[in-house]
Amino acid sequence: MTTQIDQLAKALLDAPVGYVEQTVSMIIKKPVYLKVVEQEPVSGTKYTRKIVIGHGQFPILRAVVNFDSKNISKIRLDFLRSCKDS
Repeated sequence: MTTQIDQLAKALLDAPVGYVEQTVSMIIKKPVYLKVVEQEPVSGTKYTRKIVIGHGQFPILRAVVNFDSKNISKIRLDFLRSCKDS
């Protein structure tokens, strides 16, 4: 049992945030939210983002995500820019 939990934890830690959000939702069989609490530039196109995944008023998971905006797909980047403009 511990091995299975360790494998699940490693898979979630290595996965994109959206996948983790979907997985948590499937596990608890409830809709969850993903909230960006804070985002800070590190250097150039690299950022650190603090997020919370939760259900209702309760946080389930808090994480610090490091990413490079150069690695974001053009479709997703266009969507994020349209949200910023509106």
